[in-house]
Amino acid sequence: MFNIIKADLYKMFKSRSFYLINLVFLIITIAVGITVKVDVSRDYEAAQTYDIAMEEENSMTEDEYYMMQEEAIIEQDVKEFMSIQYSSITMLMIGVFLAIFVCSELDTGYIKNIIPLKTSRISLLVAKNVVSFVFILVQMALGFGGAMFSTFLLAGKINISNPRELIIYLGFQILLAMSFAASIILLSYLTKSKAAVMTIGVLLAINLQSVFLRLLDSFIRFTQVSLTQFSIVTNSHLPVFDTSDYQRVLLISIGYFVVYNIFSLIRLKRLEIA
Repeated sequence: MFNIIKADLYKMFKSRSFYLINLVFLIITIAVGITVKVDVSRDYEAAQTYDIAMEEENSMTEDEYYMMQEEAIIEQDVKEFMSIQYSSITMLMIGVFLAIFVCSELDTGYIKNIIPLKTSRISLLVAKNVVSFVFILVQMALGFGGAMFSTFLLAGKINISNPRELIIYLGFQILLAMSFAASIILLSYLTKSKAAVMTIGVLLAINLQSVFLRLLDSFIRFTQVSLTQFSIVTNSHLPVFDTSDYQRVLLISIGYFVVYNIFSLIRLKRLEIA
């Protein structure tokens, strides 16, 4: 098993797709910060061209308005930019990378060399989960760097107001990302098609499934529970995890992870590798 894990990690770090996808992710995270900076500056400059002395309407003077804008900029937090990245960007990158990584083994026949026996196929699944975990950590490291750059660009300093809250937030995001990765691995073994897995992965990453879940909610009126609350991506879109969310997110991420891996293992055992 350890040899297969080492081989998969070696293959990941040697693949061009790994570096290209992470480069694209880094560019996007930095671009988000620049875009926010440009938008804020544009709004601030636009406000200066108008008479915004609003004493008659809401007792807010022009100076008070500018001060409020400046305070909002200064209070920009690293966590806010990290939450933006999990609003689809991270899931999207996971889907694309794993579709390429897993399906390539099937396309090239590489899997024939590493899985000679049915009883050893669980090692392949474990290795894929390890690769997913490492990829997610790399994404998180790049995203954190991009978020720090963005807050510095906007506020002139790196602001992490609540480190403990940020750590908890990222911890839950890792769990949700791992369960999402498990779904992409399962899809790869089921379809064996990069194009199909990428397409489905992108649709899942942008949370298209929430549309269907809301439709189901409209028919299921005998319960107060919304089906969208059980969606991996919907939960990953939360800007903050309150204590009331902890149990639900934990159960969802672990539950989906276990179920997807069980089905992946069943599929692997039945997969014809000739």
